[in-house]
Amino acid sequence: MNMKNFTQFIAIIMCSFAAMITTDVNAFQSNCLNYDMFLSDIPLENGNNVSTLYGVNLIEGTAVLSEIMTRDYRFHIAYNGKDNVVYLVKNDGTGFETVDASTGLTLGMVTFSDSLGQTTTAVYHQGLLYLGSQSQKRVVAYDFNTDTYTNYATNVPVSGGDLIEKNCKIYLVTKSGSKLYEVVKDGGVINPVSIPSNVSGASFTANETVLMSNKDAMVLTEIALDG
Repeated sequence: MNMKNFTQFIAIIMCSFAAMITTDVNAFQSNCLNYDMFLSDIPLENGNNVSTLYGVNLIEGTAVLSEIMTRDYRFHIAYNGKDNVVYLVKNDGTGFETVDASTGLTLGMVTFSDSLGQTTTAVYHQGLLYLGSQSQKRVVAYDFNTDTYTNYATNVPVSGGDLIEKNCKIYLVTKSGSKLYEVVKDGGVINPVSIPSNVSGASFTANETVLMSNKDAMVLTEIALDG
C-alpha cells in the first residue's frame, strides 16, 4: 500500500484523467467507510491500459492516497455507499467490475450484451448505476435486478468529465464542453453553468458545492451548483 502526499495527488491529476467520487467529502471516516473519497488514475496515453484505484483521506488540508488495486484496463468509477463497493466501469463500454472498497477484492463482473462504446462517466444512485456514453451521447441506467440497462437520457453532451448526484438529481460535468448540466430523465440536459475546462473528476461536498479536478490545474476547484 503506497501513501502519497498532496503534492503527489496534484501530480496525478495533472498527468492523468482522475475521477473522484464520494458520498460526502466532509464526512470523514464514517463507520462504514475507510476513505473520504476515491480516485481513479487513468493514464493519458491511449496505448496504456493500466488504471489504479486509490482511496483518499482528507486530513487538515492534505490528501493522503492509499493504493487499493490496479487493473489492466482503463476504468471510471462509481461508489455504492450502502454496500461499500466501487464499480469499475470499463472505458470501452463493455461492462464493469464490482470490487470491495476496502480491499479491492473482486466481488463480481458484468459484461453487457451490447457495448455502450467509449463510456467516460458513472454514478450510483438509489440502486441504479448510471453510465454516460461519450460515443453514443446518452446516459443509461443499469438495473442490478434485471441485469440490463435502459435509456435514461439521450442527446447528452458527454465528453469525459463526470456524472454526480445530489437531491435525487443527476448532473453532468463535461471535460471539453466546460459546462455543468442537469440531466433530465427521458430528455437531454438543462440549466447549463460555465465551469473551468478539462474536468477530469467531480464530487459533491457536504455543503452541496461541486469539487472538481481539472487537467493541468494546480488546485482543486470548488464551485456553487449555480456556478
